Amino acid sequence: MVLLEKPDGLASHGLMTLVMPVDDSAGEGIASVFAALSNPDRLQLLHALRDANARYPGGLTITALANKVGITRFAASRHLRVLATAGLVRAAASKTSLLHSLEPRAFEAVEDWLLGYTDHCAGDHHDG
Repeated sequence: MVLLEKPDGLASHGLMTLVMPVDDSAGEGIASVFAALSNPDRLQLLHALRDANARYPGGLTITALANKVGITRFAASRHLRVLATAGLVRAAASKTSLLHSLEPRAFEAVEDWLLGYTDHCAGDHHDG
């Protein structure tokens, strides 16, 4: 459902705002993903996990990730917690450590969400 409403103070200019109710759980999930992606160190951690996936399918330790990205273990741990909370990274216990890897379902959900916009925009052709 899409509602158009004139906000107070803008009515005289004919401006309108678009109000789109979003499923709260989906909206919050997508928002937390984009918030997690907004930090360059977290992006570097995701790149390191993606690049290491073929060689280390079980994942990487915090120490390995911190070394690859050039940050402290404490910073890597803090950033991985944010990424895990957003659903982008998962951790699994090995015999001696915790291994972190990408969570493909989270990226698929973001892709599906974005496709809803790109599909909509693809049908939106305005000439001049």
